[in-house]
Amino acid sequence: MNPEIILEPSAFDKLHDLDGAKFVGEMIGIFLDFVPKKIEAARRAGGTGDWQGVEQAVHPLKSCAGGVSALVLQELATRLEQLARDEQVETIPALLLELEAAAAQVIPLLAAEQKKRAA
Repeated sequence: MNPEIILEPSAFDKLHDLDGAKFVGEMIGIFLDFVPKKIEAARRAGGTGDWQGVEQAVHPLKSCAGGVSALVLQELATRLEQLARDEQVETIPALLLELEAAAAQVIPLLAAEQKKRAA
């Protein structure tokens, strides 16, 4: 995985091929609504030492990020889920910050793509 690639360039073409333009817009909309809420839940859980809460919050991020080919975000969610499950908590706070930063890069790109496709 190349960490320079925020979104896989062919992601939207693949989604379009699956079920058309409306499906692409729906997937982007789900991501834009869902991901910030789950990241906030993971942050809150991590702040209180609720590692099971972190695991539960980041688990669905893997598939949501994968659906739009946000590969770095997907990889971070996968790592966080495993660390939380194993209660290897030392690196969780730093990875949560990385997850937030990755989402902050992806969200505007997806919002722009959604706007472009709606036009």
